[in-house]
Amino acid sequence: MREPRGLCDLARHKLAALRAAGCAVSDDDVVRLNALAWEIETPSNRRELSRGRPVAAGSYWLWPLTIAGAHWFESVGCALPMPDAALAYAMAHGRDDIATHGWAEVKRWYHGLTCTHAELLLAIAEVEEQDARDPTPDRARGDMTLGRLVAMMQAQHGGDAETWERYVSLGYVCDLIDTSVQQQSAGGGGNVWRDRANYVFACACREIERRERHG
Repeated sequence: MREPRGLCDLARHKLAALRAAGCAVSDDDVVRLNALAWEIETPSNRRELSRGRPVAAGSYWLWPLTIAGAHWFESVGCALPMPDAALAYAMAHGRDDIATHGWAEVKRWYHGLTCTHAELLLAIAEVEEQDARDPTPDRARGDMTLGRLVAMMQAQHGGDAETWERYVSLGYVCDLIDTSVQQQSAGGGGNVWRDRANYVFACACREIERRERHG
């Protein structure tokens, strides 16, 4: 049996600060913040966070779009007979080499789904809600090509091209770009695998603070 993890130091210090500020911290808050704090402290978990949270669509899993998946959807998928199915296909296969895939592959995959089209749309919406961003890469790259965007992320944050293109969600890249701009303005630096984990932890803390302010 796996031994339960204790209270992470980061969670312990933040919980103490919230209580000192007069915030009523529930048992659920303690469990949630402790779990998120361990994500920051565990490298393998930080790497998984960069992919986003998968959502089930029948027998398949949809993931937040990777750069490669978003690029395929923008250049190929959105023009296919069923753009919704193509978007879901890009979410399910963003880690694969789908550059040459077209309607035949999407149609075959779509007809193999064990969920209804309405359920597929709900799954797509749940995936998109994680980043609340446009499902095309324009927002992250501006006028940059896919190759230049990947090269930029490599230069700024390390890692290899395949990781940035196929294993990291586009929303994560957008968050990193936003964070990098803010850090440069403040004269600071960051770490690629810690940024998203810290961001999620900070959001959870702000949620507790807002709840206290608004009753």
